[in-house]
Amino acid sequence: MVSVQIGKTRMLSNGGSHTRTGIFKNPVLGPVATYRDGLEGDRIGNKQLHGGKYKAVYSYALEHYPFWSLELERSDLSFGYFGENLVTEGLMERDVFSGDVFRIGTAELMATTPRMPCGTLARRLEQPDMVARFVDAERPGIYFAVTKQGSFEAGDFIEKASSASGSLTIVQLMRMYVGRETDPAVYKLGSELESIPEEWRERFGRKRLGP
Repeated sequence: MVSVQIGKTRMLSNGGSHTRTGIFKNPVLGPVATYRDGLEGDRIGNKQLHGGKYKAVYSYALEHYPFWSLELERSDLSFGYFGENLVTEGLMERDVFSGDVFRIGTAELMATTPRMPCGTLARRLEQPDMVARFVDAERPGIYFAVTKQGSFEAGDFIEKASSASGSLTIVQLMRMYVGRETDPAVYKLGSELESIPEEWRERFGRKRLGP
């Protein structure tokens, strides 16, 4: 694991409106305690969209940073810029299945869903079309549930503790969420996954049945 980030909430302005957000994260040194609802010291602005059982920890791959630096023509994308708690190396959304469990330090995390971007990310990056670009790039990052509380720190090895290879990958789930998947059988599988929130299962169930 390359880096661990936490942050406090702060106001983010957008023209005349203001939003309290926890998207601003900064790297921390030393062990960080990991609880069922997130990392010690990390704060969430909108608890309806972020945090909770299925979104306790958010990771983003080191490999995505060069892509976005070129795509956005920016050289200031430091760790935590996307609101991620963990910067990982080699943990890619196309290879990770929802339900895979990883051991980091003394904690265990289960991959759940991709991050579906909202306007806060666009405002954070000062990029009005960032939501569409984030989806199109299929580099959503990975949300995790904490299946075993513990602690970890930058430099800890990420070990796969159990595999859910019969499940769906994080990228597949993103494609399904935005309607880019057309196979009803895939939506049926998604509607039965216990590793994703009930609202996601219901969404996929409706798509499986059609309009």
